[in-house]
Amino acid sequence: MDSLLSGEGTDGAKAEMIRMMDGASDGDIMLMVSAMKRFMEPAALPPHPGMIDMCGTGGDRLGTFNVSTAASFVAVAAGARVAKHGNRSSSGGVGSADIFEMLGVDIAGSSVSQMMENHRICFLFAQRYHPAVRHVAGARRLLGRRTVFNVLGPLCNPAGVRCQLVGVSDRSLLARIPRILEGCGADRAMCVMGGNGLDELSTTAENAVCVCQGGKLKTYSVAARDLGVPASPLSDIIPRSREDSLRYFVEGVCGTGCDAVSHATALNAGAGLVVAGIADTIAEGFETCMQAIRSGEGLKVLRRFVREFGDEAALEGA
Repeated sequence: MDSLLSGEGTDGAKAEMIRMMDGASDGDIMLMVSAMKRFMEPAALPPHPGMIDMCGTGGDRLGTFNVSTAASFVAVAAGARVAKHGNRSSSGGVGSADIFEMLGVDIAGSSVSQMMENHRICFLFAQRYHPAVRHVAGARRLLGRRTVFNVLGPLCNPAGVRCQLVGVSDRSLLARIPRILEGCGADRAMCVMGGNGLDELSTTAENAVCVCQGGKLKTYSVAARDLGVPASPLSDIIPRSREDSLRYFVEGVCGTGCDAVSHATALNAGAGLVVAGIADTIAEGFETCMQAIRSGEGLKVLRRFVREFGDEAALEGA
C-alpha cells in the first residue's frame, strides 16, 4: 500500500499488486486502512464523539437515487451531526459529490469546518482528502473491475468519525465491515444490505443489518412490515436521468415524492440515529426521521445549507 500510494512503478505493476490483494483478510484490510490514513489529508474538524458518516461501497448497479446523502440531511434534522464522505459516481450514476455539485456547492474549496459549525453537516470530497489514491487510478482502469479500494474508501473518513453506517452490495462483507471498523477504533459500526442487492436500506425488500459493539456482532433483519409501512417496488426509487436524481434526492428530504423515496430516506437516516446513539432501534429512528421529513425540518436544514454554500435556484428548481 505504501508503494502504491507513493506512485512507484508502472500501472501494470500496480495492477498486479492490487490483484494480489483480492481475498485480503480483516487484518490485512486494517493495515491497508492505516496506510490510507497515513497518506490522507485530515479534515480540519474538531472531534465530536457522536459525529457519524453514512455511505456505501457502491457496486449494486441498480441506479437508485442517492439515498445516503438525502438521509444525511434528514438525520441532521433529527439531531445528528454528519461528516459525509463521498465521491463522484464512477459508474454513470449520481454519487454524493455529484449531488452537492448539482446544488452549486464548491466541493473542493468550501470550508468544511464552517459547514459543520453552522449546519451540523459537511461534505468531505474523497479526492480532496485522499490525493494519493490518484496514483492507482490507471491501475484500477486496467483491471476494469471492483477492487479492495472500493471497500477502503468508506473506511477512511477524513474527519476520523468513530460512529459509522456502511452499506454493502456484497453479502460476504456484511459482518466483516463492522468488525474491521471496530478494529480500526470505531465506537459503533453498522453495516446494511438490501435483500435485492442494494447497498442501503429500503422498503423494496427485506434488509440485513449487522452491528459490532464491544467486540460482539449482532445480525438481524428489518423490512417494511416491521415499520408498519407498505413494501414498495424497486422501480419507485430508480430515477431515469441526472435531473430526476436531484429531484428524488430533494423529495427524499422534504417528503414530496412517492412513499418509497421518503421511506428509504427515513430508514437510512433512522439507522444513522442508532449509530449516533440518538435512537435505540432502527424502527424508532425511522419514526423520528419521518417526523423530521413531514414537519419540514429536513428541508429547512437543506435550504439553510444551500443558501450559504450553494445555489438556491438549483434547489428550488428541483
